[in-house]
Amino acid sequence: MIVFVTVLLGLVVGSHTVQMNVAGPVTEIEVVLDGELIERLTAEPWQLRCDFGPVLRPHQLTAIARNAEGRELSRVSQMINVGQSQAKASWGFEVGDDGWPEEVDLFWESVGQRHPRSMEVTFDGEPVELPDGGLIPIPPHDRAVSHFMKAEIAFSDTEVLTLQAAFGGLFGDEVRTDLSAIVVVVPDGVKPQAQEMQSWFHKKGQSLRVVAVEQGPVEVVVVGHPDAQQRFDLMDAWQDKRTELQQSENELEEPGSWEQLVSQASLSFFSPLAAPCSSSAIGSDLFPQSAVWPLDRSDGFLGALQRAGTARHPVRLADAVALAGLAAYKRQHRRAVILMIDGNHEDGGRHTSDEVQEFLRLLQVPLEVWSVSDDGALSLWGEVQQVGRDRIPMSETDPGWTDSDFGRAVENLDDAVKNLGRRLERQWVVWLEGGHTASQISIAEEAGIRFAAASSGSTSG
Repeated sequence: MIVFVTVLLGLVVGSHTVQMNVAGPVTEIEVVLDGELIERLTAEPWQLRCDFGPVLRPHQLTAIARNAEGRELSRVSQMINVGQSQAKASWGFEVGDDGWPEEVDLFWESVGQRHPRSMEVTFDGEPVELPDGGLIPIPPHDRAVSHFMKAEIAFSDTEVLTLQAAFGGLFGDEVRTDLSAIVVVVPDGVKPQAQEMQSWFHKKGQSLRVVAVEQGPVEVVVVGHPDAQQRFDLMDAWQDKRTELQQSENELEEPGSWEQLVSQASLSFFSPLAAPCSSSAIGSDLFPQSAVWPLDRSDGFLGALQRAGTARHPVRLADAVALAGLAAYKRQHRRAVILMIDGNHEDGGRHTSDEVQEFLRLLQVPLEVWSVSDDGALSLWGEVQQVGRDRIPMSETDPGWTDSDFGRAVENLDDAVKNLGRRLERQWVVWLEGGHTASQISIAEEAGIRFAAASSGSTSG
């Protein structure tokens, strides 16, 4: 048996000592990083220095324990820079007399022995009714075609585990759980089917099998600079006033742009003000994340973010955006991160905006940057959407602003949210057989699609 003593949390770059504990007749440990053997350990202490490179990248670190004959005894892996969970879950498939999967059980464990708040299971995209207890029957299906089963086990708004499995068709009665998700963007109105996508994805010249394709839910995570929060909050307050006016005049009320977005998405907020995490082996920091919307509206839609950032720490926008990207990535849904800024700001973080944008591209998490000022924002974050006028007031009594001024600013914000909604509508999640990352995969040019966070002309990771 082998376990990692060192668990790498937060944003990891550079060289770190990684320690393992073993039990049993282990004589050698192979350490593999991103599929490449980096060291063989043959004696205690079972540890090594592992170099994760100078810039943010997602990694997989695997340790394989072998005995004196070279036989594998056990292996353990941890994902680096893709988010770590405090809970684990697994399938337990039961087969019939003919060896075909008939029922399935779900197993989980979590820190503090928490019980799931909710569970959802789908079979080929359709909800499966869960019994009060015991095994979950697998719905009737055609064994000649492949089928995709997924479970989501939620312990909180931000702690949700996802399981996937495929069987049938070319898989036969073998249940495959080693599946990978990539997020692609398709042309407007196109609804791709798994069968037509079989020759679209390649790794090292080999075609990858598409197991399933789905749209499903949306994850949107917002990071706001403190200087921009109050300004955006004021626009939200004005939008509430406009709604009250519509109601008082018996006008038809249209849902606000944020309400429309939340009808599609799970929306949460990250603070750019970090608090140290003393339990981390590498001294990582924690950036408070809100619960999922709807939140307490008494302070507007950024109220939770403002309350989370009460501690006096340096503003670390880029670091917070990277962690927001991890939060959006974890559940393998359609996704986006929104960064709200008010011009250029000094960043007290460890990573640059360029490094973080490349990191989000590798995670396939699109980044939207919204600004209420055009003061040099383009130089730091690339393309920026102006969602306000040149100057957004600091208070509702600002003499330089009228209701018309507020109205125009809110309309710009509405347009930005609606444009985001249209882009999310074009995202699809493709499930591939095997363990892969987007950076290892290329998309055939004739497919006419691209990765979610790639430039409009890019078709490869």
